[in-house]
Order: sequence, then structure tokens, then C-alpha cells
Amino acid sequence: MTRWSSVPEALDTAGDPRGPRTASRLLDLLVSHTPDDEPSPEEAAAVAGAVAEVDRRWLVTLGEDPAHPLDAIEAATAACRAWRTLTGTSLLPLRYAAVELCGPLGTPEEAVPALRSARLDTFGAPDIHAALATARLHDDDTGAVRTAAAVSGPAAQDPLLLSGVLLAHLAQGQRVEAEDALMRLTLSDVPGVLAARVRGDVTGYLALSGQWQRGLALLRHAAPPEPAAATPWSVLQQAVGTGQLLAEAVRHGHGAQALGVDILLAGAGQQLKVSSWDTLGHAHEDVTAFARALAASFDMRNGSTGVGSRVERRLSATAGALGPRAYGTVTAAVADRRVLANQARLLARTREVLVTASGYGVDSVREQAMTTAEEVSQSLALVVDESQLETVVELRLAFARLLVLLGAGERAARECEGTTELCLSQGWMELALASTAIGADAARDCGSTARSERAWEQAAGLVRSWGVPRTRERLTVLADAIGSAATGARAMTLIAEHLTRLLTDEPAEAASDAAQEALSRARAQLVRSREPDTGLSARLEAVAASLAGPVAGPTQP
Repeated sequence: MTRWSSVPEALDTAGDPRGPRTASRLLDLLVSHTPDDEPSPEEAAAVAGAVAEVDRRWLVTLGEDPAHPLDAIEAATAACRAWRTLTGTSLLPLRYAAVELCGPLGTPEEAVPALRSARLDTFGAPDIHAALATARLHDDDTGAVRTAAAVSGPAAQDPLLLSGVLLAHLAQGQRVEAEDALMRLTLSDVPGVLAARVRGDVTGYLALSGQWQRGLALLRHAAPPEPAAATPWSVLQQAVGTGQLLAEAVRHGHGAQALGVDILLAGAGQQLKVSSWDTLGHAHEDVTAFARALAASFDMRNGSTGVGSRVERRLSATAGALGPRAYGTVTAAVADRRVLANQARLLARTREVLVTASGYGVDSVREQAMTTAEEVSQSLALVVDESQLETVVELRLAFARLLVLLGAGERAARECEGTTELCLSQGWMELALASTAIGADAARDCGSTARSERAWEQAAGLVRSWGVPRTRERLTVLADAIGSAATGARAMTLIAEHLTRLLTDEPAEAASDAAQEALSRARAQLVRSREPDTGLSARLEAVAASLAGPVAGPTQP
């Protein structure tokens, strides 16, 4: 039986997770036959680190084989999420994997919402492969070209990126750019696990660009991809590209000519061999029949017709059919710069969405919330107005709350860390405390309990410098900035405990009134809270008892 201590090494030596055999091996290691005993903390950390190195590519590979049922993919995803949560590792790669899986799972309509949600949780540029996969699923040529243009350095030579934009360039009339990408692809080293998919993109491009003669020469003289190294999804893309190429040859009157090369395709129990002496017309019929059968295997696994429908559309495409293709921007939302510059208006819109979501649930305003969050994200990244710094801080706080509602807790927690530092530099203690509390909640929501507790410890440290004057007004500012009754109750409990401790050193009427005010406000927030009581009631009762006697209770984070 495998031991936890040997799992990291087994994962490291299993091979490329994009290969079908490696994917099955990893499924056996991490889901089907895991050790019965619990791993030690050291073993768990080692396994989690090894899983995080391969899990995204592995999950996508699992989905690309219809032999793996949906419940196996869900179990593998749950296992990867559990390992990442255990060590506080980002869950963002798994969210991008879910975007890429929309193709083989036959759910293209889910790709755009999933990508938009993942983008909100991302600092900097979104993931290249997820954005490109979404653009291709929706024939978004503008999005595909924009994604490729944003890449520089070694990543620009990625074979899937180069082959994935060939048709997009062609559809936009950028023939020179398409040929440039094809030449760079020809000169690059394509891994065996990707060769079939790249071959499908290239043959499809040559067919739809009117270069079917060149495509036939490629089939006859270039080394064919190894079928065993490719996933069934990659084999399906190769079959579709080959089918498009043969269709163009037949359409130009060469259906009776000999193929001139053996074609071997295999995947998901389907196998095809076309002999070199067979005609182009018969080869076209056999290859397209194979592609339809393989697509049906995916549809049977998925319980839908998403894969088969898209394969049919691609097989029926012709060299003159690229004109009507979509020229949308499904992979990115671009707002008017005048909208981005008006941060006061964005703040008002964000608060309006938060109020509506608080009363009716975020699902009632999800699209509005997503659009607003995307615009605020762009505004904070592009617009810097030092004269409106307080508005910027309030917008950042409201943005963090909106991110939490939309499930982008990782981004919210990191935004809050920067906002806290900005508030402290300006001496805005109430807003700094609110930012820290929101960040703690965001970290908790995304599964990082340790990070959440560290944030609350930081909040307890900030409270130690909370003074007595203007307590009522400052608590109002704090409550409005936090927005959550449960989080506000915990923050105000910290303040009440701190102010009560001040009475043990210098009993004074002002300090007592301030402590009573904090106690009253904390209780009011706790009554409004919809979350379970996590010991705040007992802590507030201790504060009340301390205010009635000579000894104050300790401060807890």
C-alpha cells in the first residue's frame, strides 16, 4: 500500500500530467487508492506542495478523456481543493481549470461567467490558456488575438497559444500575422502530448485559408502525432482539422485522388486507420465519421450534446465561412475611461449593489455586481487621483466587500492588506480597522483560516491604540465601512474590551461612557447578525461584568 511519505515522489516521477496515462496514474494515487491513515503535518505539507504543481493540468486532462466519469472529475477537484486549503495555497488555478474544462465537458455557456469570476480574483493579467479557451469556444477572434498580443517573453512561444490564434488572425484578415504564428510554431518544439491538438489547429487553418494542397503535403511528409500520447480530446481536434482539410480537397474536385499516406486515429475506444491507397473522398467520410463517434462519447459522458454540436459546426465550415464569425470581447470587459475616472459615481453604484444584495441576495443582482466589480477593478488600476484619496479608500473597501459577495475572497484579502497600509499612512484608524476585519472575513470565506486569524490578531493590535474621544462617531464610521453585522460585532467587541481595560488604570467617566457605547453597539450588531454566535455573547457579558466591577477582562483577537 502507498504511504503518504512516498506520494510526493510518485507525483514527481509520474510524468507529464497532460498525458492520459499519467492522468490515470494520478487519479489512482490521489483519489482511488489513497493511504488509510492520516498524514502527519510534514507529510501533508509535502503532498499538498506536490499536488499544487500538477493539479490544474491534471484536472483538465481528466476531463479530456470520456472514460473518466463526471463524479471522478468532481472527486479529483475536491481532493485538490482540500490539499490547497490545507496549506493556504491559492485556489485560483483550480478556477482556471474549470474554465478550460468547459470545452470537453460540453458547457461552453459556463466558460464566460467562470472566466469573469476568476479574473476578479486575479492580480494582473488573467490566465492565458483559460482566456484563449473561452475565446475559441465562442469564436471570439478579437479576444483570442488580444490574449496572444498581451503575451511576451518565452510564454509567447507556447505551441497552444501559437496554434490557437491561427484562425482568429485569419478571420480578422490578418493573414501575415497568421503565417508568422505558423512559422514560429513550425520552428518550435511541440511536446508529444500536445502534437495532436496542434496538428488539428494547423490543418484546420490550412483548410480554411485555402491552402489545402499545403495541408495534404503536411499529412504526407510530416511525422504523425503519436495517438497514445494524446488525450481523446486532442485526438478529436486532430480529426476535426483533418476532416476540414479533406473536405476542402474534395470540394475542389480531388476526391478521386489517392490519399498518399496512412492516417491512424485512436481514442476513447474508437479507432480508425485509413490506408494511403484510399481516395481522398473515402478518407474524408471515414475521418468525419470517426470525429462524430468520438464526440458522441463525450456527449454520453456529459449527458448533453455540447461537444457534438460544436464538432458538427466545425466540420461544416468552409474557407469562405469565417466572415460571420463573432467579433465580440467575451474574454474581457472594457469600460469607458470617463466611467473609470468618476470614482465617486462608482462608489455610489457599488454601495447600491451591496445594499440590494444584502436585502435580496447577490443572485438578484449578480450581473450588475459583476459589471460593477470589473469597472471598479479597472478604475483602481488605471486611475490615481491623490486629491480624492478618501474616496479611493472608501471605494477600495466597498470593492473588497463586493469581491467577497462574488466569491473572490483571495483577491479581497489581498486588496484589504494594501488598503490597511494606506489607511495607516493617513492615520485613518477606523478605516484601517474596517479593512483588516473585511480582509479577515475574506480569508475565512476562501478557506484560509490561519490567514483569517492573523488578520484578527492584527485588528486586535490596531484596537490597542483606539482612544476614548468621539467614540460614537468613530463606531458609526467603522460600522458603515464594514457593512457586515457579524464582522462589525466582532470588531466592536475588541474595542469594548480595550476600552474596559483602560478603566483599570485610570477610571474616568469619559472612558466608562465610551466603553458602554462600544458594548451597546456591539450587542446591537450581534442581534442583527445572521451568522452563528462564535462566543461573542460570552465576551460581551464579560465586558458588561467588568464595567460593573473593578476588574476588566482580557482582550482577545
